[in-house]
Amino acid sequence: MDRVSSQAAIGVSRPHRKVEDRLATYAVFVDGRRVGSLRDGATRSFVVEPGVHQVQLGIAGVGFGGVGTAPVGHWGTGACG
Repeated sequence: MDRVSSQAAIGVSRPHRKVEDRLATYAVFVDGRRVGSLRDGATRSFVVEPGVHQVQLGIAGVGFGGVGTAPVGHWGTGACG
């Protein structure tokens, strides 16, 4: 028998802004590891193992926002508050 791997996804959305930081690209970190980036108005999903994960966004030269916790189950999607 083949072992089936368990996976889940964390979805990250960035609302469109008319001004403020709309030209900046945010780096997305899950559990301290950079997994991608997020532009203004974008939504992305990142594959993770089921469990509780820390999600953080940052802008180069500016710093990081707060850390969110995203509990996700098998093939589920978690969201940070």
